[in-house]
Amino acid sequence: MVAAFVLAFSAVAVAGPTVSAQTAISSEDIALRDQLIANQENLLNTYRCLFGTDTIAVPGGCPDPDTITPAAAPQNPTQNDLDIRDQLIKNQEALLNAYRCQHNVDTQLVPNGCPTTNTDTPEPAAGTYTAVSAGDSYSCGVWADGSLECWGSASQQMPSGEFTAVSAGSGNWCGLRADRTLECGVHELFDPQIPSGEFTAVDVRGFGTHVASTLACGVRVDGSLECWGTEFLEELFGQQMPSGEFAAVSAGGIGVCGVWVDGSLECWGSASQQTPSGEFTAVSAGDYHLCGVRADRTIQCWGDNGAGQSDAPSGEFTAVSAGGFHSCGLRTDGTIQCWGAKNNEYLGEFALTFGKDIAFGQSDAPSGEFTAVSAGYRHSCGLRTDGTIQCWGDNGAGQLDAPSIRR
Repeated sequence: MVAAFVLAFSAVAVAGPTVSAQTAISSEDIALRDQLIANQENLLNTYRCLFGTDTIAVPGGCPDPDTITPAAAPQNPTQNDLDIRDQLIKNQEALLNAYRCQHNVDTQLVPNGCPTTNTDTPEPAAGTYTAVSAGDSYSCGVWADGSLECWGSASQQMPSGEFTAVSAGSGNWCGLRADRTLECGVHELFDPQIPSGEFTAVDVRGFGTHVASTLACGVRVDGSLECWGTEFLEELFGQQMPSGEFAAVSAGGIGVCGVWVDGSLECWGSASQQTPSGEFTAVSAGDYHLCGVRADRTIQCWGDNGAGQSDAPSGEFTAVSAGGFHSCGLRTDGTIQCWGAKNNEYLGEFALTFGKDIAFGQSDAPSGEFTAVSAGYRHSCGLRTDGTIQCWGDNGAGQLDAPSIRR
């Protein structure tokens, strides 16, 4: 599988033109770059699925990573259009080469070869992350060496070992180890009987007033779903969990939604009442609402919209995250856009206690390029292209203060 991908990728890479400042910019220049970006992203996803690395970044999840298609070229391309695409290509090439060296695959394609170390594995850049997740009043990240870190209200000594993904909920977190087994933090309402076996994805939810519905769900390597956590899961959601093969799953305050391998959605709990039809590549369940990325890269949200958290903007996105009363999406150009609540007005008991006009700014996304975004209860976090984490919104428990050095 990898060898075939490499041949296709190399052919496009050779065909791509070199454009100088004096060369006339055309839609063909943009289109060639977009095709190269799509091919490189598909190859990255092949490596991710093959080696169980950063699988959370694969649209639709494994085992079918070939889901990226190039966007239409701009009608009147500018030099900035070229610069943005050239930088993205460089970033993709750097990550491809890191995967190649780490897993000793296609290393002949790495310029100047891989660095020589005692383990034949390149050292990760100091102070960089590969994944981030925002919970209720804390956040978690995966360092470049695979170790876990959480900060804010749930700051604690994390288990050792190598992880590829982490999901933060309401005081509870679950991580996906490099060997595809699960490790979870334990809350008094969280079932400590974590399922055994191998998984490709895990998601933990339970924001705000929904602590009692805290639960986690995972996708097993055979595509089947498993959920655990609340003792009365079936009574709370009133439905049996469906059987079959799924590509992704997300658990939220009003239910659970999964993406079937054919791209259709299946939801149960209160979330099932408005489940949209059509083909999706990703889904995210928040406190009272849900959002999904459609196959055409547009975002659709449903459920509660009291704060505008379901009013998804137009345009193309690669990822979406539904939080407490706001949502955030990652656009195809790497920028983040959030929508919904910016203050305390819609945040339940906190609004009564502290006043509805307290501003947190959880939907005021910073500028710049990112590779991932996660919306929590009253804050959000993003993973920048340089591997650093930036969070915004409420910082009452230090949930915005991502460590820059491993502790």
